[in-house]
Amino acid sequence: LLRVLDLLHAEIGSKASLAGGIEALRDRDLVHIRMRDNVDSPLEVAIPGEGLYVAGSDRLEITRTTDPTTRFTSDKNTAFVDAKCIQGEMNWRRWQDGDRFTPFGLDGSVLVSDLLTNEHVPHDRRRSVPVVADDEGILWVCGLRPAERTRITDATTEVLTLQYEHINDN
Repeated sequence: LLRVLDLLHAEIGSKASLAGGIEALRDRDLVHIRMRDNVDSPLEVAIPGEGLYVAGSDRLEITRTTDPTTRFTSDKNTAFVDAKCIQGEMNWRRWQDGDRFTPFGLDGSVLVSDLLTNEHVPHDRRRSVPVVADDEGILWVCGLRPAERTRITDATTEVLTLQYEHINDN
């Protein structure tokens, strides 16, 4: 109990391990108590093409279409990217300190950590947010924003649809 009470005065993002695989996490005005996540587990999945990719409790499905009329969706767990904009090999991984990209609709680049803060992603969930990247950088911060450089335009001939799902969200 004292560990949890200490979190009330600790910095945002502070954690306390409790018995039975439970942890308490300080996030803004709240202390969350939940089962401990294993977000430190590596996520580095090569994406050679279309298909369903599974890593722990995360799923990423990629499909390809030649119908460029699909451009927008209100579902933040789905992104559309111009397949011709992919540079080299795609991979699915956790974001890293210093990762930067230009989000769809913006002129300048931002740090992924700043995007997570601006989108009010709870501090205890930030390290578990995955990204899809290629040899040139981030294509999509899963569940948040695709990159501007992969925007669907009138010249787009092939569209990749990326669908992300976190299955066991505590």
